[in-house]
Amino acid sequence: SKDKGTLTELWYQRAYKPNANTQRQVNQDALEKQGITLQKDRFPDLIEGDKIIEVKSTETALSSRDHEQFADNVKLISARDGTVIPFKDGANVRVKRLTVVLTSPSGAKANAKWIGEAYKDNLEVANNINFEVFNLKGERFIVTIQNYGKWSKNLTGWLKGEVKL
Repeated sequence: SKDKGTLTELWYQRAYKPNANTQRQVNQDALEKQGITLQKDRFPDLIEGDKIIEVKSTETALSSRDHEQFADNVKLISARDGTVIPFKDGANVRVKRLTVVLTSPSGAKANAKWIGEAYKDNLEVANNINFEVFNLKGERFIVTIQNYGKWSKNLTGWLKGEVKL
């Protein structure tokens, strides 16, 4: 539900990213002027420095809407020096990195194959994309293109908290 997502975002921000900005509008029309076509205006859950952070509380595979959001976020970080996002309050933020957080162990498991495909489909910016996942013991692991193979191979044991990575 939307409430669960909002609570999860608040928990994640307070626990891990207390200085991040929340829910700032990324205006589709303003980015069109920079040659970046988004499917619609976006409201990233968090922006920390040059990183967009999307927090997902799903326990199943990400939806097509989530995949569209990911694709738009990849467009934002794909410019050689990132993309400057002009916000309505006058701030301009250059984004170069993307993190998708999957707070549910079952959500991490349901999306493990897609994470690998997301790296493969976006090789030119794969080093700037991370996925943060949590296991049943509440341990956090940051998946990168470099460690994805090890994580996915040990996924079941890690999710149960039986395997250390």
